[in-house]
Amino acid sequence: MGVWMQDQGRAMFKIGIPTAALSMLAKLVFVPLVMVGLAKAFKLSDEDGRAAVLIAALPISVGEHTDV
Repeated sequence: MGVWMQDQGRAMFKIGIPTAALSMLAKLVFVPLVMVGLAKAFKLSDEDGRAAVLIAALPISVGEHTDV
């Protein structure tokens, strides 16, 4: 994924800094907090709850689109 992102260069980031910062804040703070609530609501074990929050905080893969 990192090599592909490097190959894209500046064309990959067509959004502004404020939009990117807000998206990162949502992904790193808001989404994991929602998952904490869901883990408590579904009464997950400590280990399962921590795994769910960690997975929620991880970045998603960048899907590469190729026209072959």
